[in-house]
Amino acid sequence: MKSPWLQNLVLIALVGTGSLTVQAQEVVHAVSGVVKSVDPKESFIGVKTNDGSDGNFVYERKLKENIEFDKSIKDGTLEPNGFNKIGDHVLIYYIDKGDQRTAVAIKDFGATALSVASGTVVKAKHHEMVIKTDKGATQAFNIAKDASAETSMGVVSGLRFDPNDGDRVTVRYTQENGDNVAQFIRAD
Repeated sequence: MKSPWLQNLVLIALVGTGSLTVQAQEVVHAVSGVVKSVDPKESFIGVKTNDGSDGNFVYERKLKENIEFDKSIKDGTLEPNGFNKIGDHVLIYYIDKGDQRTAVAIKDFGATALSVASGTVVKAKHHEMVIKTDKGATQAFNIAKDASAETSMGVVSGLRFDPNDGDRVTVRYTQENGDNVAQFIRAD
């Protein structure tokens, strides 16, 4: 006969594991692109993404999910509800819900496209990154304080992005006072 104490311990462990699963946070991801359509009645935003991924996003008027979204990134964004700027270049922050992407925030760069460079990291430290581009040139970037980086673990603050030398990245950037300023980094 099994000990009631052991059975209770196993039951407590199983219940505890279940509560951790219920409290798990949704991971936010990001993708860049151009807004192609907006349908407020359907809570839908269509984006031609720069990475070729599905650009169909729905949004909820009041997102009920427990999401993990860095405050330094979120502070510079707009709610998807009410966004209607077709043709603007944006970063869409979203969570995956099975086969549907749900937009949680938008960073709008306006009608001007961000410049792009792809290559391998040569040097990276806190707020600066240097890459050797696919064309063979070396290009340096200051990382904007509100920049974001899409990694295999979701989106992180650009200032917390810590690539290794030799990692492949795609950088979307603006030019300010003669400097390249990274706004969005995608680890390839």
